[in-house]
Amino acid sequence: MDRKYDYRFINKDGKLVAGPASVLHQIYSVKGGLQEYNDWVGEEYIKAFIRQNSEEVNDELEAEARRNQLKLVG
Repeated sequence: MDRKYDYRFINKDGKLVAGPASVLHQIYSVKGGLQEYNDWVGEEYIKAFIRQNSEEVNDELEAEARRNQLKLVG
């Protein structure tokens, strides 16, 4: 499990809170509500997508730039 999405915590009575209770605590107490939590999840998704695809996109941009330079010279 990715540690970023592990919401377990120790409550004020010293007990471990996990599962749906810890997720609800994260959404409504830590993130400030459902909309803010959804915004955070969306941002994390976009960041992960960019990290995974940036190398491929950069390679394609470099290849396109080389093709354009060849057209200008030729």
